[in-house]
This record gives sequence, structure tokens and C-alpha cells, in this order.
Amino acid sequence: MVENTDNEWPHLLIVDDMEANLQALEMMLKTVPVTLVRALSGQKAISIAMRYRPMLILMDINMPGLNGFETAYLLHKMPKLKHIPIVFITANSQSQGANSIIQGYESGAVIDYLFKPIDPYILRSKVDVFLILHHQQQAVIALEKQVAEQNRQESLRVVSSAVAYEFQDIVVPILNTLNELMAESCTTEHKNWLEKIQQPAFVGQKMVENLLIYTGEHTEIQSISLPRLAGSYIEALSETLGAEIHFDNLQCSREIMVRLDALELWFVLENLFDNALDSMADNPESREKRLTVEISLVTVDAPEEAVNGPIPAAQYGVITVSDCGQGMSPEDQRRIFDPFFVKRYKKGKTGLGLCVVYGVVMRLSGFLQVQSELGQGSTFRIYLPCL
Repeated sequence: MVENTDNEWPHLLIVDDMEANLQALEMMLKTVPVTLVRALSGQKAISIAMRYRPMLILMDINMPGLNGFETAYLLHKMPKLKHIPIVFITANSQSQGANSIIQGYESGAVIDYLFKPIDPYILRSKVDVFLILHHQQQAVIALEKQVAEQNRQESLRVVSSAVAYEFQDIVVPILNTLNELMAESCTTEHKNWLEKIQQPAFVGQKMVENLLIYTGEHTEIQSISLPRLAGSYIEALSETLGAEIHFDNLQCSREIMVRLDALELWFVLENLFDNALDSMADNPESREKRLTVEISLVTVDAPEEAVNGPIPAAQYGVITVSDCGQGMSPEDQRRIFDPFFVKRYKKGKTGLGLCVVYGVVMRLSGFLQVQSELGQGSTFRIYLPCL
């Protein structure tokens, strides 16, 4: 049985072979902000713990089959469950339970004890302590992930900058030479051959531009009206869409001032549009192909999850691009912002589009959200802090 599973509270597993005892624990814990899950045996407790990874386990010691100590021992042997703290519930008095306490520690668990009859106040106080520790641990984990991601991005930027300049030294002379040759009088056949060479060289030049934007080279950050600038860019980009694409442009009537580089905003929108059009072109569904772009002012009251960390409470200018394309699997969603990640090669594509978007957003202290399901399209949201 699981209760309150539609909220985001951490899970607390209660284990007892008697239904009445479980109900009593649930009544005593109904005011605590946790999601209660229950098990009537040690075997079931292990299965449920593997599914929910509870932040704490309250477990009776005396149970048929696997008793509490044996269950704790098995949990401790599992790498993903070994750090879950356990509070044993015992009918032994504190003076009579010395051997049980020693046995509990020998099980390898991080443990505490509750003695029957259970005092509701003591129970809730113990759970509150473990709840505080859980939140602190989650905050540390989130910070470690954020630092690791920042380090990874910085490493990618350093490598990308070096690659960009090396590649530029190769591509620019090729394009200059091609332009000189095409400016000279040559046969139509020769000109066609030169144009075939020129096209991949243009892709190489585009790759250099994308890498330099990703790394933040030559940026000019300034205060800009997001609805005005983004609106003009969106209008220009929409003219490039084919007639078969239904385009919705939803603009915010309020002023939204943010700090960004005007040219970078163009590349962000261009790459999001390009990604959406590719996704819709790949969608096997023969339904209406619709692209929706919205500029809005959003107030975040409580931290929200994003690709690059929790979004702090504040006001943001938000760019939302939604398509009805083929969508993405959860595995692909975790990789789409990596440089050169492509599901399959497409002529003229560099594999850097969403990587550029990610790099710009990170540099502007913004945030990215992605919602997508296979066959259901994708929605990208960019949060830029308001001035």
C-alpha cells in the first residue's frame, strides 16, 4: 500500500507483520511531510525499498520469515540501499535490549531504536531529524552535481575553443581559394564541381561559428527588451518555414528586460527552430505539423527543476518553443545538449545546435527545461533572469 504518492515528499517505509501496527504508525505520522509506503514482511520491505529508495525505514524486529535484523543485513549488502537509515521497533525494554542493540549495529545498518509502547512525540521527533538530514544530503548532492556540470562545461568550452580556431585555420583558406577560383572564368562543369566542394566547406564554417558561440567568444552582453528583439527574430525566422508548417507566435505585451548578446539570441532561436523542424520532418504521424513559439513573463515562487539545476524563485523572461515532432526518449533527453550528439547524420548539420543553446543559456545564468515523449513532440523552455 502506498499513500500520498502524487506529491514530491520523500518516501518513508514502515515494516511490520501486523496490520494494526502499521495503521497505528500511519496515524502517528499523518502530519509529517513524507510519503508513507508499507510492507508486511522483510521480503516485501526489500522489494519496496528497491523501488522507492526511502529516506528512512521504520521496522519491527520480530517478524516471521526474515526478521528485522536479517532484513537490515540484506539491505546493507545492496550498494544502492546500504545508506538508508533504519529505526528498529522493539518490545524489549532499553535495559533488556542491550543484546538487540548490539545485533542491530552488527547488521551494518545506520540505526536507531524505538521502544514499545511508542510515544508519538518521540516517533515524530526522530523522523523529523532524519527528514532534516535527508534534505541536507539532497542539497549536498544537488550542489555536487551542479559543480560537476560546471566543470564539465568549462572543460568542453576550453576544448571547443581550441578546436574552433584549429578548424577555422583549415576552412577559411579553402573558402577563400574556392571564391577566387569561382571568380575566374571557368566552364559550367568546373563551376559545378567547385560548388560541390563549397557546400561542405560552408558546413565547416558554420561549425566554427557554432563552436565560438558555445564558448562565448566575442560576446557583447547588454540590457535588451526580450519581446521586442525576440519578436523581430521570430518573425524573420518564421518566413523561412515551409507552407506545410502551421506557425503560432505568441508574444508578451509586457516589457521584459534581460541581459544577453543580441547575436547569440538569434542563434538560440535559429537552432531551436531548426531542431523542431527536423523533429517534425522525422515524425511518421501524418498529422498537422505545428510550431508554437511564446515569449512570456514568469514568476517562479518555489524552486523548479531544470536541465542545469533548480530554478531559483524570481522573475524570468521565458522563451518557449513547442513542436509536434517525433519526441525523445528519456535517454536521449539526457544527451541532447552534448556536442555532436546526433541520432543519425543529416546532410549540412553540425550536431552543435542544442549544444550552442545550452552554452548560451548557462553563460547568461539562465535555465533550460525540456518536456518530451516519443511520438508526442517536444517543448523547450529558456528562463532568462529579469533585470
